[in-house]
Amino acid sequence: MSSDSAQISERERDILRLVAMGATNQQIANQLNISINTVKVHLRNIFEKIGAASRTEATVFAIRQGLVQLDRTPEAALPTPSIDVPPDDTSAVVPIEVSSTLPKAFPAASTSAPADSPLIQLASAEPTTLAEPAPLPADAGVVGAAGSSGRARLLLFAALGLVVLLAGVVIYLLLQRQAPNPIASPTPAQSAPSSRWKPHSAWPEPRTDFAIAAADNKLYLIGGAQGDTVSAAVDRYDPSKDQLVALNAKPSAVRNVRAVTLGGKIYVPGGETQDGKVLAICEAYDPRTKQWESLPPLPGPRSRYALADFEGQLYLFGGWDGTSYRGEVFVFDPRAKTWAESTPMRTSRANAGAALVEERIYVIGGENESGALTTNERFDPTNDSGSVWESVVPLSEPVAAPAVVGTVNSVLLFDPQKRTATEYSPTADAWQTPVPVPADIGLSSRAAALSTSIFLFGPDGTKQLGAVSEYQVLYSTLVPIINN
Repeated sequence: MSSDSAQISERERDILRLVAMGATNQQIANQLNISINTVKVHLRNIFEKIGAASRTEATVFAIRQGLVQLDRTPEAALPTPSIDVPPDDTSAVVPIEVSSTLPKAFPAASTSAPADSPLIQLASAEPTTLAEPAPLPADAGVVGAAGSSGRARLLLFAALGLVVLLAGVVIYLLLQRQAPNPIASPTPAQSAPSSRWKPHSAWPEPRTDFAIAAADNKLYLIGGAQGDTVSAAVDRYDPSKDQLVALNAKPSAVRNVRAVTLGGKIYVPGGETQDGKVLAICEAYDPRTKQWESLPPLPGPRSRYALADFEGQLYLFGGWDGTSYRGEVFVFDPRAKTWAESTPMRTSRANAGAALVEERIYVIGGENESGALTTNERFDPTNDSGSVWESVVPLSEPVAAPAVVGTVNSVLLFDPQKRTATEYSPTADAWQTPVPVPADIGLSSRAAALSTSIFLFGPDGTKQLGAVSEYQVLYSTLVPIINN
């Protein structure tokens, strides 16, 4: 591993420090108020910069760079050795203890979650236990030692033992780094076995054009329309129990909205009222207190927009203002509670889908005056100079209102009209060939990732409006080479 830490940014130092302290990806995301996808991207960059292949190697690097400190027994607690050893006996042992206590700021990870991540994992989050060092031969000068001289020798032994231990761990881990690149499982476009699809109980009072967001291992369904009536209803769906629970209604009844979760709160901007008026409001729901909060309005009224989050901020793309299709990008900072405008999209449109992959936001499909679009534009929120927008390979066929979900290194897109699924690879800048979705699976433009799955809401092939469906996300695994 490289010993140069100057190349690591302050944010990466914070993440590396938390990794070394035993925090999981989800705990890091919560602590730094960023998305778990962003944590994974940062981890991958950190591993590349420091030459690490695992969390254990990264932890050793952090210790060597002084980003974290090993807990040591206070000097006053060290016993004064009183060991009588014959001159020809070198079997005396000086034990050394290494503390690996996790900080109290991080609760223990849930044991109920599946071992595999829903989105492609960069590295295992399992804690590593450092083995107790091998016994060290006693120095002949230790015989009969007592008082300050014996304590000094003991401290010397402890320091030497710790150095040997860390050196051994580093050497062992470097030998284990001869692992191949991640081997990806088949993508949805290559294979869409029915075993990965799972229908759930139907939504008894389904709505359309609602917002959906994931929080606390549950899905929140907000607003929308029930028949011809615009709704303010809020439902919480628990996939583990296949159960819907009604919650406090949204202050404003709206449809054609979307939602994102930031810092534990669910943000729902804009929307359309019963009479078709497009609003500039922004409201946030706190699942912990079950209360709604009114926030500063958008720079302009919007509905049918695309929505994404990055580094603790909300990004709203395009949409409809009541008279025309829009291309502006609005950015909301929850901490400052302020809106700002970024560089507009190249293509004005509504009903597009947005997904964050590797620190880039992809805005895909949608419609405008020209009809349904194949457009695929990439937005770089980290670019402080030059163009933040880039046109990448378009869809093979136009999709007016896609359901789009991002994984760590790809975008999954579902076409509700043609009832197909496909995948986009940013690395290859290529789309897979669309494949059919089973007839009993409900599809609409409303979808969200939760745990190891993507959940979709909408009519199935028999036009059952309240169908709730689950798709098991495929993942990559690391297969190490074991040397005999």
